[in-house]
Amino acid sequence: MNVTDGTLRWGQGGLGQSIPNGLRNLLWMGVTLLALFPIGYLVWTHPAHPIFMSAGALAIIAILLLILYEPITGIWFSLLVVYWNLSNIIHVRLHFGWTLRGLLLWTGLSWWLHRRLESQPPPLRWPLWKGWLAYAGVMAVSAAFAAYPSAALLNLDGVAKDIILFYLVVNLLLTPQDWHRGIWALLAAGGLLAMPALYQGITGSHFAFWGLAPQKYAGLYQQSMGYRASGALGDPNFFAMMLIALMPLALVEIERPGSPRRRLLAGVILAMMMGASILTYSRAGFLGLLVLGAAFMWHWRRHLRAWLAILAAMLIMAGLTPRSYWLRIFSLHQLSHGMYQTSDPSLEGRRNENLIGLAMLERHPWLGVGPGNYYMVYRRYDARIGLMPVHGRREAHDLFMETAAETGVLGLAAFLFLLWGAFRNIAMTLRRWRGKKRRPGALWEWSLGLGMGVYLFLSIFLHDAFFRHFVLILALSQLGYSLAREAARPRAPRRPPARIPAPQEQFAIES
Repeated sequence: MNVTDGTLRWGQGGLGQSIPNGLRNLLWMGVTLLALFPIGYLVWTHPAHPIFMSAGALAIIAILLLILYEPITGIWFSLLVVYWNLSNIIHVRLHFGWTLRGLLLWTGLSWWLHRRLESQPPPLRWPLWKGWLAYAGVMAVSAAFAAYPSAALLNLDGVAKDIILFYLVVNLLLTPQDWHRGIWALLAAGGLLAMPALYQGITGSHFAFWGLAPQKYAGLYQQSMGYRASGALGDPNFFAMMLIALMPLALVEIERPGSPRRRLLAGVILAMMMGASILTYSRAGFLGLLVLGAAFMWHWRRHLRAWLAILAAMLIMAGLTPRSYWLRIFSLHQLSHGMYQTSDPSLEGRRNENLIGLAMLERHPWLGVGPGNYYMVYRRYDARIGLMPVHGRREAHDLFMETAAETGVLGLAAFLFLLWGAFRNIAMTLRRWRGKKRRPGALWEWSLGLGMGVYLFLSIFLHDAFFRHFVLILALSQLGYSLAREAARPRAPRRPPARIPAPQEQFAIES
């Protein structure tokens, strides 16, 4: 596939073209995971056994060799590691903290070696470089004046991994077919994350699936307690947010004409993610579902059958949803009395955290208290303001407030500049495909932009503990922008082939 000739060849099958190239890499990754699953399970359950540790080392070597042979497989593994939160789970279980860092470095090294061996490697893509530079630069300056430099440096390390992951995705996925496979890799990750939560909800089991599906025993409404699905992220609200951010991708795959099997699979994944998000009992997640439903009802405003399908799905889900879920959702009516008069402990905590964030911003308006320092200085400001003391680690529960409190006005401005550049690029991509709304690329780009929008809307109620999941969606959206730009470039004029002189002419030239 060549994107420099002014055309994009999108493919008509379930995942694009048939078996070659990128789909072969996905199959290799799947076979590798299946083959290594027994070894991984034994290492997981017997972390100190030398035989199992040796088998785990051989499994890691096999994965590294596979990535060295096909660097794009490193992206597929990275998508799964990030969205399943495997890096944190492995760190807690096996005390190994280099899972994602090592995977990204090895993928980048393999990619660099392949570029060195190619005679004409494709040009590098650098979308959003100004936004990333401004954001990382302000954070670095803020870290230099942080109250706790160690926490700030740890936060900067996370930002560096985000940037590396972003540009690896943008540069290693070269074609529209690779782009589509990346979208499906995220959908597969979301569907597999939802499976254990659905199993727990249907059977009443509390089996945590080796850390991939813990449950949180917490208040549901008033004095009622219950189990909330937390997924691999370990938090119900974040788990709901990550699933809801992927739902636009599944809905677009259902809408896009083509293979019935692909559309059915997307529908099954969507149903699983929606069911798991309900089992989180997340009130913010419910608001996200409303925003998502409103966006698609506007998108399908001229399609009566789509509206009827949405209404039917809503009625079915409402009938299957537990009564306790609706009682928790109805507790949102307390917001009508104002955040300062609420008696809900969760809403009360968010109010206090926002007040303390404002106090931090007021005291350090330009550069904040330092990246990753909000929870470190929380108690100091809590005692100064005189709010009700609480135990445990406290976060801002508002991505934008947290950014302002930790990096000041300059950090918030840099973050908004990064987001503005991303949505501007999405708008430019859709304008290039104006008049061709049914084209797969336009639908994929629109769904990624909507997923980002839903994530940022839900971030009003949550902090950036799992911002890397957003970076994956952001990277895929900017990959679409890069592909659209390359397709819009004018085709270079072809030079006429050199004429080979006739034998007598050649003899005259030599004479």
